[in-house]
Amino acid sequence: MSNCAAAGEQDGNRMRQLDGLRGLAIIGVFMNHFGQFSWSVSCGWMGVSLFFVLSGFLITRILLMQKSVMSGAGGGLWRTLGIFYARRSLRIFPLYYGIVVIACYWNLNQASSVKWPLATYTYNMVLASGNIIGPGHLWSLCVEEQFYLVWPALILLCPLRILPWMIATVFITGPLWRLGCFFAGTSRMPMYFSSFACLDCLAAGSFLAWCEFKGPTVWNRFITISRPLGWILMLVWAIACIKAPPLLWGKVGIEWLVGNLAMAVFFAYAVGKATQPLPGDYGAILRMRWLGYLGTISYGVYVLHMFAPVLWNQARHWLPWVTIPSAYACVFLSIAGGAFTWHFFEKPIQSLKRFLPYTTTPKSLDTPTSIPLKQAA
Repeated sequence: MSNCAAAGEQDGNRMRQLDGLRGLAIIGVFMNHFGQFSWSVSCGWMGVSLFFVLSGFLITRILLMQKSVMSGAGGGLWRTLGIFYARRSLRIFPLYYGIVVIACYWNLNQASSVKWPLATYTYNMVLASGNIIGPGHLWSLCVEEQFYLVWPALILLCPLRILPWMIATVFITGPLWRLGCFFAGTSRMPMYFSSFACLDCLAAGSFLAWCEFKGPTVWNRFITISRPLGWILMLVWAIACIKAPPLLWGKVGIEWLVGNLAMAVFFAYAVGKATQPLPGDYGAILRMRWLGYLGTISYGVYVLHMFAPVLWNQARHWLPWVTIPSAYACVFLSIAGGAFTWHFFEKPIQSLKRFLPYTTTPKSLDTPTSIPLKQAA
């Protein structure tokens, strides 16, 4: 087998494994919203945090590649930003705004009462203030959009020598925000729904991308350190979650202070390992076709899944002889809806990205990267 063929096979394995992680993340969300277990909320928390780490990693490695291209070509900031935002808009806006318009028109899950926060991607601020109303699951998409709005300029304009310090500062902001909320005596809402509370997960993925950009020595060092540290922090978080009686600070459980921090480090390690072909059962699980397919359609599944109970309640009146448990029916409807929107709506729109190519032939690169840009897009 030639070197090019081997590299292509490796890249294919790597991307299937990342899709597998997305599939696991959406399963965690399903268990939270449709599960019947006392601990199911923790599964959803982990699923959303894993999505944040993946977003930070994938977006930052695109930006780092383009930063090298800009450095080699001697410019191109505005073009790079324009291409980035145009491609992100094609990926995110059509389905999101299509569903928001439908939900507001029919007032699904009280969406019409928060139509402007949904339209402006500030809905997470409504939830963070304690006003629990509307299609709550869309808060995480607001956090990601706010991240996309600011992060590209920070990465592209920040000098390489201070870039890791900038990412570290953003990472620390997450735990400090939650700690400040504890001392201020708030509820857990701003510690979970606020964009500041999610920065450690987003920054952990971004730091992983920087480590990869710097080369194998830095990358391997990060993987070596994050593995034991991630497991230790996850153990601390798990103990805080299951302790009876709960360990409280004021009226809020300690797990809300350490949860995102633990998942940021642990999932950064998990994503880092999944970017390379993995032997054994873990790699085989991530490469399962059905799990990878679920990860491929996960955006549509996530956007639609909390509207599935409304549709199922209506369907039960039309099909009274169907006795499928509601949780199973909602999972089925979510996956079917995600598959439909992917093949007949999202994928055709994604094909328009071919008219918005990134620059991929720099005159010089400060640090080579082993990940093809088209894989990151």
